[in-house]
Amino acid sequence: MEELSRPQEATISDLQRAKGAVGARIEASVLEVREGSGLIFRCSECRRVLREGECNRHGEVDGIADLRIKAVVDDGTGGVTALFDRPTTERLLDRTLEECREIAREEDPEAVLAEVEELILMKHLQLDGNATHDEYGTQVVVNDVEILDHGDVEDQAEAMIDEVHALAEEVAA
Repeated sequence: MEELSRPQEATISDLQRAKGAVGARIEASVLEVREGSGLIFRCSECRRVLREGECNRHGEVDGIADLRIKAVVDDGTGGVTALFDRPTTERLLDRTLEECREIAREEDPEAVLAEVEELILMKHLQLDGNATHDEYGTQVVVNDVEILDHGDVEDQAEAMIDEVHALAEEVAA
């Protein structure tokens, strides 16, 4: 049972070909943190995200605070939208919703989003969750995340460039 309950490693192209999966694990880099991430407010009636304090269905309503992340991730075989719910976002930020609300009050409403971007943008993550597919493409609803440390990206890029130069010199010689 333990073996069956572990997330199954997959590539994004695997998830896209299968049109979804339950209990998938992917490793991918965050290319974009999308609008509507960080501290958001939802309609008290239908739970849709408010835009400028209004629900597109119920008009002006008192919003209910929530946390989420919508990110575009890519593993080299394809890209998907990864959706992080409140508990997953709280674990990733190591902050509660109330702490995030306090940061927004004291600093800036966009401070939580800036913290999310600083934490995961252009980082390599291990994502566990369920993939779904619809007319908009494949999405992964993340239920566990780990930031993978692959060292300094600039150092890796310089090492690759040095390797390419060395190969070019070998070819030229």
